[in-house]
Amino acid sequence: MENIGGFSFFGLFFFLFLFLFLYAVKIIFKNKIKRIKSAFYLAAAAFCIWIVCYFFRSFIPAGFLKTANISYSLLSIFSVLTAFSGIIFNLFSEKTKINISTFAQDMALAVSYILSSFIVLSAYGANLSGILATSAVLTGVVAFSIQDTLSNIIGGTVIHLENSFKPGDMIEIDGKQGILKELRWRYASLETLDGDLLIIPNIMLMKGVVNVMGKAAGNIRFREVVFNVFYDVPPGKIIKIIEDAFVKNPPKNVSPNPKPYCALKEFQPNCAVYSLRYYLSDLYSPGRTDSDVRIKIYYALAREGIELFVPNRSVVTSEAAKEFRENKENQEHSKRVSALKSVDIFKPLNEEELKSLASSLEISPFHKGEIIMNQGESADSFYIICSGQVDIILSSSSNSFENKVIKTLGSGDFFGEMGLLTGEPRTATAVSNDETLCYRISKKGFSSIISSRPQIAESVAEILAGRKSELSQAKEKMKNGETISAYGEKKNILSKIRNFFNI
Repeated sequence: MENIGGFSFFGLFFFLFLFLFLYAVKIIFKNKIKRIKSAFYLAAAAFCIWIVCYFFRSFIPAGFLKTANISYSLLSIFSVLTAFSGIIFNLFSEKTKINISTFAQDMALAVSYILSSFIVLSAYGANLSGILATSAVLTGVVAFSIQDTLSNIIGGTVIHLENSFKPGDMIEIDGKQGILKELRWRYASLETLDGDLLIIPNIMLMKGVVNVMGKAAGNIRFREVVFNVFYDVPPGKIIKIIEDAFVKNPPKNVSPNPKPYCALKEFQPNCAVYSLRYYLSDLYSPGRTDSDVRIKIYYALAREGIELFVPNRSVVTSEAAKEFRENKENQEHSKRVSALKSVDIFKPLNEEELKSLASSLEISPFHKGEIIMNQGESADSFYIICSGQVDIILSSSSNSFENKVIKTLGSGDFFGEMGLLTGEPRTATAVSNDETLCYRISKKGFSSIISSRPQIAESVAEILAGRKSELSQAKEKMKNGETISAYGEKKNILSKIRNFFNI
């Protein structure tokens, strides 16, 4: 067989074409072909041999020249095979969406190297049977000297064939947890949750116990967060509060499917132990997500006035402590009355009615990003902001906007008044934009006042009508462009208030 290009000027054109081909592959595939650099190195090595033999062939013995022929021919073929294998695997992955592991690609390329080597050696007249016999002896000697390395290679092969786990899975071995980044011939690389990279020999994966904690295909992992609550709250109520909170607005990285669920785990002498069980959608952030889940549990229970149980808490009572507590309660009550006085729809109420209503206010804290109410849901409560900020968001099915923040409310502002007084569905969504504390007024708290003095309904309806009429002026309420007057709104709202409170 004449060597590729020969030791002639034509060989220069062959290598020029080879380098241009490799460069074109690099540009076309935008460096996606991982082995293109290896192909360049192989081509460069072949070119160096060709240069030496071309310029100094008169000084090189014939036997060595033949070996050089074989060497640079093989290196050139290996370079082309390396580039083509990268192209084929890349196109196959893009078309089928099947990610072929690096190990499998290496195996396929190694087989192509071996076959091409036999073809080239046979073409040069080499004695293949003698080579195979010699190779068998050398293989035995080499295998004995590098048996640990071979064990790792064989282990990697078995792992790939069994497909017990693959890159992207979260695994645990010898107490080390992390994401399996890559599975190579000799080792596997494991990225821990702290960002460290562990190199684990494949033989350890074969001999050790590997806990596959999260599969890359589903990318979810079961988690559990435990919390304690006093016995004075029924378990059914606790479970409903927690599950409703997570269905309405689950924290980031909590998988919606399967749904999170709350369970009564066990009974302790002073408290009931509950657990929130959920599936983690981002395997890299278990600690942060557990923290977000605990925050969600805290706020959901705090809004219902339910206190978490803290073990080993000592309670000391004294006259001074009692007086301090009473003063604090009086200050809180005065603060509530002041908050009610700042709301114009409660201006028709007298001092006694304000104090009575203040006693029924419920403290409702919200974490940043929590949804307070959703547009379109049923309503029977009203909120006054004590601290923090709340975004009022309007959703639309039109193409002009979706989920547009129309207003940001702060301390002293209020929202949800139509829901409290008429039971109408929410006309907008409210989302906490900060650590927010609100007072919540329910229909139950306001009904005793409006039932004892029905004439209040007319005054409240007039105020609400004015507020709603301002909004109506900016919108077309009817196709002919007419708007509803404040008087018409008052009658409409008054009718709804009377029906809602049965007065």
